[in-house]
Amino acid sequence: MARLDAETIVPGHGSVQRDAGYLERVRALLAGTVAVVRDAHDAGVGYDDLAEAVDLSAYEEEFTEGDPLRTYAWRSFYVTPGLPSAWASLGYPVPERS
Repeated sequence: MARLDAETIVPGHGSVQRDAGYLERVRALLAGTVAVVRDAHDAGVGYDDLAEAVDLSAYEEEFTEGDPLRTYAWRSFYVTPGLPSAWASLGYPVPERS
């Protein structure tokens, strides 16, 4: 999307963007999430312990600015699905649940 060099970006939610700054922040968030999940795996952390072992607090503050509703959304809609997704994207085994 950044390659489109758009002057205006209208996201599905949030404010209209006038530059690629937010895209860069999201790109850094995704790369950072994958990196901390990789580091956790390399340190012996298992899939079921990711949430306790991985620290995304710097990103949380950046994206939520301490707002309680944004913090709830961050944890529910980014952290909860994002850590397992990062794990799977790295090719690590995901336990099957019945």
